[in-house]
Amino acid sequence: MIAVAGVYNNGIISLFKRVITKKPVNVVVTFLEENAEVTEIKENEKTGTNDFSFLSAIEATKDINISISDALIEERGKEL
Repeated sequence: MIAVAGVYNNGIISLFKRVITKKPVNVVVTFLEENAEVTEIKENEKTGTNDFSFLSAIEATKDINISISDALIEERGKEL
């Protein structure tokens, strides 16, 4: 078992250290402060983030030959 500290804010957990695994692993998140309220997540509220990975994003965008920043600046410039 590995313990890594982090911060939970508005549904997002940010770890203070990187953990690398070869496959998805189960985790248990412990809130150290007692002022948190726990509610169940309804099926229609789930985000599907388990289907997304950084590597799949890189693979999906490998043929794009412009930076996202440049594309955004170009797009916004057309709106002016």
